Amino acid sequence: MAFPSMGIMFALAGTLMAKSLERPALKVVQSRLRRLLPPFWFWGLFVVLAMLVHDWMPGWQIVYWVVPLGDPPGNAWGEQAWEILWYLRTYLWFVLLSPALLWIFRRSRVPVLLLSLAPILVLTFLWPGPAGRFGSALWDLSTYLFCWILGFAHRDGPLRRTKPAPALLLSLAAMVYGAWYAFSHQADFGTYDLDENPLAQAFWSAGFVLLLMWAKAYFRIDFAWLTRFRRLDRTVTIFNARGDDLPLARDRPDPRRPADRPVLERARLRDVPAAGQPVVHVRHRLDPDRRIRPGVRLGGGRGRREEAATDPGRPCCNNGRVTRASLNKQPHEVASMFDDVAERYDLTNDVLSLGQDRRWRKEVAKAVDARPAQKILDLAAGTATSSLPFAQSGAYVVPCDFSVGMLRAGKKKHAWLPFTAGDATKLPFKDDTFDAVTISFGLRNVQDTDVALREMYRVTRPGGRVVICEFSTPTWTPFRTVYTEYLMRALPPVARAVSSNPDAYVYLAESIRAWPDQPALAERLRKAGWSKVAWRNLTGGVVALHRGFKES
Repeated sequence: MAFPSMGIMFALAGTLMAKSLERPALKVVQSRLRRLLPPFWFWGLFVVLAMLVHDWMPGWQIVYWVVPLGDPPGNAWGEQAWEILWYLRTYLWFVLLSPALLWIFRRSRVPVLLLSLAPILVLTFLWPGPAGRFGSALWDLSTYLFCWILGFAHRDGPLRRTKPAPALLLSLAAMVYGAWYAFSHQADFGTYDLDENPLAQAFWSAGFVLLLMWAKAYFRIDFAWLTRFRRLDRTVTIFNARGDDLPLARDRPDPRRPADRPVLERARLRDVPAAGQPVVHVRHRLDPDRRIRPGVRLGGGRGRREEAATDPGRPCCNNGRVTRASLNKQPHEVASMFDDVAERYDLTNDVLSLGQDRRWRKEVAKAVDARPAQKILDLAAGTATSSLPFAQSGAYVVPCDFSVGMLRAGKKKHAWLPFTAGDATKLPFKDDTFDAVTISFGLRNVQDTDVALREMYRVTRPGGRVVICEFSTPTWTPFRTVYTEYLMRALPPVARAVSSNPDAYVYLAESIRAWPDQPALAERLRKAGWSKVAWRNLTGGVVALHRGFKES
């Protein structure tokens, strides 16, 4: 992952912590703990109870579910619910250490900032650190220590006084070293993913975040003018107000003070230049329905946009574009909707799933088990994020999607992949072509699920397999209630802040609630002809992996 979202998060948190420590340190730390621990305990209550129901026998390490100074323990069933809490544990350590770190930093700013990369070098090359939960915490602290202290530098002003030459030289040098280490040690870690390579992550994040924060400070980029746009300012205010539940929460701002008005600073990579090639293998294009008119308001009545917000059976439109499909899942509506979110689709999914989408896709890759020279059809591939693991295994993968906008966005990034436009209910491939067919988070958007499952069966060779990854129904009733509340209430507001088309994510929430549960989907697979159908729950049933085989 090239965009160091966690590095940026820890740098911003360091900036806010430095500002807060203008007040007595003990009160600041207590304030942070009051915001951090209660949501953690609330989450832990459901997760721990669920794991106990699934035969988990905790030891004394259960204390980490009370004070998360180490990774909270759990069993394999709840792994995806407790493993993601590493960032919270890391943030807690940074909060506790910040008074001392800030005091040391202000004694000698530049040397301390540069030396903050030393711990990760020591752990990588000299001493691997202690085993167990404390060792894991030490690795994460070392990985993001530079970013946290860089937040101090951003707050105190040294970045603004740094000249362009050294700032650019240091940031580029760190990024080049991080990228080189990731590529040269790919065999050791089995992936190019920076999340699996602490040293590469530390240096890439250090260079990237240094460049961003230096540019903002040096050029005095100010986002305060955005507050003149009332709708945007209101969205940002709501989004930041939710920070009471997040580790990045700052002290409550006073809206009467302009300096305390929240500002959304969003950094992103420059768009990758087009490769100069059109999308290949385009069989047909699905054009938006010209009969749908843009939403208007006449007098005191409601326009189509307002009516669609209360009627999931109708599409939502804006300036002639379908921004939210109806639950009838007309192909032109769904295609147009995904065309509109293509450019920021991967980033939005990463934010809304709290990074879990990457782990889900890894599980899909394991289930497909692609081998060299095998032919893999990846349906609803979008920008081909899900296709890359298959290509890296040596298989021939065909990313297929009926959103031409998604395919074009993917073609810019991965010009060498054979992107193909196609409808899952009318696949443009011959019978018995592929060794495996997979679809991740796309079957729910197909108008006729049963026809699509039969089409997948048709193009799969005898002995081949299908793997379906889709949102599903949490298995534990209390967790299902919490999940549903999060989905319906939190998803649309967050999407407004990070997505180019938030209406599409309202449709996402609606379609998930209307989707059949695990046994019902398994039965539909059997009716389509698939045998040996089974499923496995991920994240407590939030997502389910279904697999079936075509008999020889």
